Amino acid sequence: MGKTIGEWQKEVYQLAVTKGWHNDPGEHKLPIYLINIHGEISEAWEEWRANHKPDELYYDGDKPLGIGVELADAFIRILDTCEAVGIDLEKYVDLKHAFNKTRSVRHGGKRA
Repeated sequence: MGKTIGEWQKEVYQLAVTKGWHNDPGEHKLPIYLINIHGEISEAWEEWRANHKPDELYYDGDKPLGIGVELADAFIRILDTCEAVGIDLEKYVDLKHAFNKTRSVRHGGKRA
């Protein structure tokens, strides 16, 4: 069986600590964490703009690149952020998914 979201949160956070990304425990960095998540989404957008396919994986030396890689980076940053600030992401995914099941089709008539 795979890891739970909570297990991933802890593992990703511990790696970030090991790599020096949480050296200032007294400093509240939520705005920085959020903009870094946004940055990874923007990098996925730039991959799409460069005509890469969603499932395309390519390399620059040993560095993997592509839309999927950037989305994985965003997810990793989300996991790290949640662990750093004490958010139980699995709880909120369950909560929000249950709520979404109650919504009407394309609620509010939105295009996207």
